[in-house]
Amino acid sequence: MIFINLVKFRKPFSRDVSEKLDAMRSEAEKRGIKFLGIYLTLGRYDAVVVIDAPTIEDAFKASIARQEIMSTETLVGLSREEALKKLLA
Repeated sequence: MIFINLVKFRKPFSRDVSEKLDAMRSEAEKRGIKFLGIYLTLGRYDAVVVIDAPTIEDAFKASIARQEIMSTETLVGLSREEALKKLLA
C-alpha cells in the first residue's frame, strides 16, 4: 500500500535529526517498508515522504516511531487502476 506522509519537524532540522531519521528509516526497511521518495519542501510542510508498506499497521508503527521528531498527516494512495477496480466493481 502506498502512503504519503506530509511532515512538519518538531525541532529545527539538524545533523542530529538527520542521523536519527536515517536510523529509523533503516529499522522501517527491515520491516518491509520501502521508501519511494523523500522530498524536503517549502511551504506548509517541511517534507513529503512516500512509502510502500505491507500493511496499514506497518505504516502506522513507522509513523508513531517518529513522533518525537515530527508530526505527520498521512494519506493513503491508490493507483488510478486500483481505484477504478474498487470503484467500478
